[in-house]
Amino acid sequence: MITIPTNCTQLWQKIRALCTFPAVNLRLSLIIGFGVVLGLFTLVGLLGIIGQRTTVGEFNKLLAVDIKTASLSQRSVVAMMTARRYEKAFLMTYHEFGFDEAKSRYVTLLQANLADARQALDEMRVLSGSIEATKEIGEAVIAIDRYEKAFLAVVNLHGKLGYIDTGLEGEFGNKARQIEALLDHAKEPALFVDLLTIRREEKNYLLRGRDLDNQATQGAITQFKRDIGASVVGSRRAKLIELADLYALRFGEYVETMHQIGLQKRSYLSAAQMVEPYLENLLSRALAKSDAGRDAIRKKAIRTEAIIEGVGFATILLGILIAWTVSMRITIAIRQTIAFAKGIAAGDLRTRSSYVGNDEFDVLGRSLNRMASALQDAIQSREQRAFELEEINGMMEKEIVARKQAEKDIRKANAELEQRVMSRTAELAKSEERFRRLADLSSDWYWELDENFRFIALTDGITKRSGTHIEHYIGKTRWEMPIALTPEQWASHKAILQAHLPFSDFEFMVQFDNVAPEWMSVSGEPQFDLQDVFTGYHGIGKDITERKQNEERIRHLSLHDVLTGLPNRALLQDRLKQALTYAARYSRIVWVLFMDLDEFKGINDTFGHKAGDKVLSTMARRLKAAIRESDTVARLGGDEFVMVLAEHVNGSDISSAVERIMKEMSRPLTVNGTEVYIGSSIGVATFPKDGTDANTLIECADAAMYQAKQSGRNNVQYYKRPQEGIVLSGDEGSVNGKLVLLQS
Repeated sequence: MITIPTNCTQLWQKIRALCTFPAVNLRLSLIIGFGVVLGLFTLVGLLGIIGQRTTVGEFNKLLAVDIKTASLSQRSVVAMMTARRYEKAFLMTYHEFGFDEAKSRYVTLLQANLADARQALDEMRVLSGSIEATKEIGEAVIAIDRYEKAFLAVVNLHGKLGYIDTGLEGEFGNKARQIEALLDHAKEPALFVDLLTIRREEKNYLLRGRDLDNQATQGAITQFKRDIGASVVGSRRAKLIELADLYALRFGEYVETMHQIGLQKRSYLSAAQMVEPYLENLLSRALAKSDAGRDAIRKKAIRTEAIIEGVGFATILLGILIAWTVSMRITIAIRQTIAFAKGIAAGDLRTRSSYVGNDEFDVLGRSLNRMASALQDAIQSREQRAFELEEINGMMEKEIVARKQAEKDIRKANAELEQRVMSRTAELAKSEERFRRLADLSSDWYWELDENFRFIALTDGITKRSGTHIEHYIGKTRWEMPIALTPEQWASHKAILQAHLPFSDFEFMVQFDNVAPEWMSVSGEPQFDLQDVFTGYHGIGKDITERKQNEERIRHLSLHDVLTGLPNRALLQDRLKQALTYAARYSRIVWVLFMDLDEFKGINDTFGHKAGDKVLSTMARRLKAAIRESDTVARLGGDEFVMVLAEHVNGSDISSAVERIMKEMSRPLTVNGTEVYIGSSIGVATFPKDGTDANTLIECADAAMYQAKQSGRNNVQYYKRPQEGIVLSGDEGSVNGKLVLLQS
């Protein structure tokens, strides 16, 4: 218990008495504290070194894992790229090397690389500690399995197809040859033409793979069977029909197999496109993690060195600081105690000792402060109670005023909000009306779909021609309308709708009852509510039938001669190349005839160009009538015509065809009331004897035609090489190119 002295001298003596023994404790505390501080700093330094070594070891282990992961990622990427290269090598060379050779050479290597990629991914899964990476690895492995399964299915389907004399192609080709062997070419020319038409449409499908060519082939088979039933009797008719059915069956299997190949190709290409981003993400993540590990080790080493150096320097400074602090602490404590004693002696009870510390001076200061506080509290207690009551009353008055003002503000805000809602609603209604007017101006009709892609709104522009009421289509989907699209086109459009993506200019043909087909183009935007939930589509549509018809007319004009309607040079080149490709594959002969009208210039000079145009049109019709439907006649310009005769078995057939042409050309025709005889000079070139490409054959036939003109005109010349000469084989009793006019 400390008694309060009555004057300053007694106070000072009391303080000195109290400080006599504790001064020793203060010195001991100083020594112990300084020693503890030094020991702690030493311990911190040792712990820092140990922690650094431990951290470096852990980072080295982590780095080893990251480097291996990066190596495995790169290995899987390389394996997948190599597998894709073998995939393309197989598809490009199985016709050249044969299916079995290409399969053993490339498919085995592809499977080995896919197995290597899977093994690398499995090792990465073991090393990976990330749930996200493990998930991506699993998805990549699944995608690789899908890719391998789909590609092997494509390989097996190619083996089923075969090539030329193998597989399905060999089977239906063999049936066609058996049919050809049973036909009597001389007595049954119509059946032979039917067979040639079937083979031509078949080759068109093999070259182009179009559904149109498949349908044409099936139609030609049906016509062939119908002609057999009409012109053949007995067991040979049954045999021919049986062979035709077997041919149609094998050809149908070939078409279905091609369709399956297309589906499987899309499947493994889709899987490959999924695998590559996964592998790239795994590789980039592994490389980034490896780089981050290296940076972390380097930064950790630099930080540890800085800590050790800083701790050493701080230890020296701390020793100096402790000595200075203790000295100042004692001096300050004595000065503050003296100041406190003087204040109390002067009667100022607010005086306090501000010294704070865990030593004897602190105990003394707290005791003196408690003494002064006890005296002061008794005086201030009543004053404080009165002040608190006044403050509480003031706060209550302010709260009441604030609540009244808040109620006014709330009522005002509600009124403003209602006004804004009404204004915004009116603006939205006007905006919707403007949008509908603009849609009506920029399109033929407007449409809306719900979240299940069924029509909920449709203007009558789409049914303007058919007369069908629009209510007939409300509640139906677009694919329930009479729209002509392939399954692949429908699948693509449905994928866009299910992904809730915008689309524009989606074109399709509509076949309404009792009207001609119409072409439509629609565009649409997905709609979402305030919670971003998909609510359907709305959009516009246009009638593009006239544009499509114009495009078809332009395409026809680009490939046909305007005056005669015959194929022009471009279409001739295309058909001749097709015939040469087929003939080269099946060792057939193609005949190219180059014809020029004799003395046609005399027609133009005598009767005028309009009469000349009529003569050209008449000659074009005669040429078309003189050759088979499967052959081609084209106008190159002026009075020059080229004919391509394919599938003629021997020279006698072509001689008969040329004789028919010459006979048709030599018939008289009437021009402006005058009967006119016009001859023609024809040059003939054959594939492959005279050339193997279209341009060469046309040039050879042209050269033979000029020789025919030099040989007296109105005759036929077969092309011979320069050392062999040009041989005449036409009608020697012709009018020799002279223009003969007979008065009618």
